[in-house]
Amino acid sequence: MSSVANIVVSMIADLGKFESDMGRTAKNQSARMKSMERDAQNAAKAIGVAFVAAAGAMTAIVIKSINAADAIRDMSIKTGISTAALSEYDVAAKMAGTTLEAFTGGINKMQRSMIEATEGSKKQSEAFLKLGLSVNDLLKLSPEKQFEAIADKLDKLGNAAEKTAISQAIFGRGAAALAPLMEGGAAAILKTR
Repeated sequence: MSSVANIVVSMIADLGKFESDMGRTAKNQSARMKSMERDAQNAAKAIGVAFVAAAGAMTAIVIKSINAADAIRDMSIKTGISTAALSEYDVAAKMAGTTLEAFTGGINKMQRSMIEATEGSKKQSEAFLKLGLSVNDLLKLSPEKQFEAIADKLDKLGNAAEKTAISQAIFGRGAAALAPLMEGGAAAILKTR
């Protein structure tokens, strides 16, 4: 019977040790769960910050796009060129190393030069005559087609000095900024549009 008592005492001791081990395990698991919970909260905060930053960046892109579209609409009103054509010329101008603003400034000066030629201005009349262009025929075209027709004729001139003088007579001081865009005439312009 003493061996039964020994077994019972041994089992009670083992049970006590088991309960103690289970208690330590429960405490360790509880600490790990709290650590995982903190990590999850920190990750959620980081994701939230990233989401807010991404939303801010997208908002800035949308605002910039709206402003660009607004600027092109304003230029369309000022020049008589469609917004679609201006968007194409924006790309073409950048590819030629100039700006859409230089292009629209040149268009405005070109249109004034044509009106001055019809009113008898010798300088403008001679410039169009040297290109072999009729101002009355040009005035029947859209502004971008007028530009392309002039670019075609300028491209065919062999004399660089004459090309510069005529270009300046038609486009004013902005002629130099437009020269790379007009290089190759209408065909080159249409390729980049």
